Amino acid sequence: KDLGLSSSMIIPLNVRGKTVGAITFSYADSHYQYNNRDLEMAIILGLRASLAIENSMLYDEIELERQRLDDIVQNVPGVVWEWWLEQEQDDAHQNYASAYVEKLLGYTQEDWKNSTSLWKKIIYPDDLNKTIKSFKKIYHSKSNGSLTFRCVKKNNQVIWVEAHCMAILDETNKPIGLRGVIFDISERAEMEDRKTEFISLASHELKTPLSSLVVYIKLLEQQLTKEGNPKYSKYINRIARQTKNLTNLVNDLLDISRIETGKMQLSLQKTTMSEIVQEIVDTLQETSETHTIVVKGESNTAIDIDAERISQVILNLLSNAIKYSPEADKVIVRIYEEDDHVKVSVQDFGIGIEKDAQPLIFNRFYRGTNESGKNFSGLGIGLYISHDIVQKHNGTLALESTPGKGSTFTFSLPL
Repeated sequence: KDLGLSSSMIIPLNVRGKTVGAITFSYADSHYQYNNRDLEMAIILGLRASLAIENSMLYDEIELERQRLDDIVQNVPGVVWEWWLEQEQDDAHQNYASAYVEKLLGYTQEDWKNSTSLWKKIIYPDDLNKTIKSFKKIYHSKSNGSLTFRCVKKNNQVIWVEAHCMAILDETNKPIGLRGVIFDISERAEMEDRKTEFISLASHELKTPLSSLVVYIKLLEQQLTKEGNPKYSKYINRIARQTKNLTNLVNDLLDISRIETGKMQLSLQKTTMSEIVQEIVDTLQETSETHTIVVKGESNTAIDIDAERISQVILNLLSNAIKYSPEADKVIVRIYEEDDHVKVSVQDFGIGIEKDAQPLIFNRFYRGTNESGKNFSGLGIGLYISHDIVQKHNGTLALESTPGKGSTFTFSLPL
């Protein structure tokens, strides 16, 4: 009334359930009064104003999140990257790389973005096919994973990197690319090389005196037998067993060195899986005082395998099955053919393996914890070696385990 207004409308501006303001419409002409049509138009205008305010708020929030994400990416001590791929093509459009790419590899972000084949130039030639295969596996399986390989920097320096990546999926759940981060692990790789070299050197140095020790033990056994003096036989037997254990350990360490340097070779020959399994079972059953080894099934198809190495795998699986089932009295070995593969499974009824430890069980030197409170000997290298041997036969080694009930290891080889 003080302003001389004859008619007014106040429209609230509501954004996300809250009133953030209002629009006021006023008329000073005493001959005009706002009607319902005016009110409808005012409400529509208020809704549009509210939407504009919300869009502005969303933009500010998105910009803040983008800046926050960019700050995080730029401070990661590695290259954050994206590749966009076509299902049937090997070339990838390198859509994005963080600024760290110049520090790590010597290439600029523009170099990365403007080339479809720079990544082929970056990956070390000897690692290219294996690395592409690993990336494709992650892409097609719509999963995530990590891999290590060598890269060639712009100045031709070779470095070791570790890539962690995941598949990018579109709205139809179809893979359209990869996203990940690459870290320089050259120092770690150098330390691993030194460790492998040390293991190899130490193992070779131990092997010679151990071989001599085995010979002297046998001579001593023969001498005691000839003299008819059984008094010290049990001590000699203990020495012989411990020497054998130490010899096996040295051989395992040498195998690790061969695996790490790519010198693990196979000597293939025709033989049957049943024959190999039965020989190992017979040998192990003679020395096992606590467990009966039950063999079920057979496979008499002759296949090309390294009998000595596959025997090593079976012996390791059976020895573990006996060791980790101290309260049980049997181990079951199953042999069967399925889908053009021969399969061997070793089942125990022991302590089992915790779920979070199962993905790590084939890692080098991995030793899982157990809730039984018992301490078990070993360095955690037998399964690592076995896994590599099976892979070199183009096979697979898998685990099924329930804590407190036991474990089943199954390896599969193509017929």
